Amino acid sequence: MTFEIQLKLAGAVRQDAEANVWVGYCPTLQVYSQGVDQAEAEEALKDAAASFIVVCLQQKNLERVLENRGFIPSKESPEQKKGSGDADKSEWILIRKMYDKGEFEFSVNVPYHLAAAHASA
Repeated sequence: MTFEIQLKLAGAVRQDAEANVWVGYCPTLQVYSQGVDQAEAEEALKDAAASFIVVCLQQKNLERVLENRGFIPSKESPEQKKGSGDADKSEWILIRKMYDKGEFEFSVNVPYHLAAAHASA
């Protein structure tokens, strides 16, 4: 199984004249980066945010880390929220399971009386 990850986050870059670099910062994830110019700092910030998410996934603590940073789990995708007025202003991270060849997701309806009988056995 693989995952598709989409992010919409706010970031900022500023020039640090003392160090002669541009510094990028994503307050939501508390991630920093730098580059020799503004464009490189922006790209480095995007890479840093993506790396942050990947490491959290590998360590199996993404949900806890995001909740600590103020994210709230939602069943709605960002596309579904577009109807609300502040959807364009909000930051979000969307993670979808993508199934490899031969893998699939399915639902099964089990009549309640059968599930209850199995649970009491």
